[in-house]
Amino acid sequence: MRRVAPPWPSAGEPLAVADGAGVVRGGREVLRDVSLTLAAGEVLAVVGPNGAGKSSLLSALAGDLSVASGTVSVGGRLVGRARAGAGVLAVLHDLNLAAAHADRVAVVGNDGTGGRLRACGPPAEVLTSALLTEVYQREVEVLAHPRAGTPLVLPVRGSWDDRSYP
Repeated sequence: MRRVAPPWPSAGEPLAVADGAGVVRGGREVLRDVSLTLAAGEVLAVVGPNGAGKSSLLSALAGDLSVASGTVSVGGRLVGRARAGAGVLAVLHDLNLAAAHADRVAVVGNDGTGGRLRACGPPAEVLTSALLTEVYQREVEVLAHPRAGTPLVLPVRGSWDDRSYP
């Protein structure tokens, strides 16, 4: 029997809901009693200092991390760990966040004729100095993270033209 997806919420209706969500990682509580609703059609920016739990919140909403307390639902369905067939697509500007959390990374570049998919695959294979320097038109260095081993993307000092940024 073929499963039918539930109807997508209309604009303004709850799309993703965290209700008293708490997340524990490595025996440490990284999110505590977080309640928020993302409405369909809304852009919600989660910001805060390093270690505040932004990535853990996103991972809980995506079903990649189980909540230790409270609930998380997407499209009206409770989320636990991601089930087979479930998928998450995130548009990220932080390459290190993508390297640390993505199973695959799609690199899109614009050669003047529009955005094109330049590479897609595991972070360690796709996030290379040569490709990123070409796509971003700024020299970058990619090293292995000293603990995690994931790619660590760093700008090369002096290669960024500060005048192009207000």
